[in-house]
Amino acid sequence: MRRYALVPGLLLWAGLFAACSTYTFKGAVYQRPAPAPDFALSDTQGHNFRLSDHRGEAVLIGFGYTSCPDVCPLTLAIVKQTFAALGDRAGRVRFAFITVDPGRDTPDVLQAYLARFDPAFVGLTGDPAALAGVFSAYGITVEIENRATPDLSYAVDHTARLYLVDPAGRLRAQYPFGVTADDLRQDIEHVLSEK
Repeated sequence: MRRYALVPGLLLWAGLFAACSTYTFKGAVYQRPAPAPDFALSDTQGHNFRLSDHRGEAVLIGFGYTSCPDVCPLTLAIVKQTFAALGDRAGRVRFAFITVDPGRDTPDVLQAYLARFDPAFVGLTGDPAALAGVFSAYGITVEIENRATPDLSYAVDHTARLYLVDPAGRLRAQYPFGVTADDLRQDIEHVLSEK
């Protein structure tokens, strides 16, 4: 008879434990989430995009360039799949693609390139000093090789990483090249559901 008296207590304990368990992010986690480094850059329409103006939304930040032959388009395809998997929740997420090649990535070029993946993706650019400040704040290295080529066919080596900023404006996770759409979706859904 006593054994059966323990069952409700064990079930209650198990329920409390499950409710208190922490979520495990798929990306590299910032153990003590701090405010994401703020920045202000220009979008493809010439409007100011300030990260802190997007509180209440999750923001996924990526760095790349439109002439990239492999990493950037593959990453953008994964982000596109992520947004499709989010369904209606994608309306609470902004994807900001910051160019590492402002010389070739004019606003028109950025807009046309991103529209091939998702017209809602925001392309961002700025003057070299503003971009360098953002690169530094997010640990992005950029090296342009053979810029003097007459046909502007130079390559740009850059850190290939995505950053997730939660609706409170805190930097929560970063993802290397090759992250899956499902991993991104799960982490984004988690930060959208936090209170």
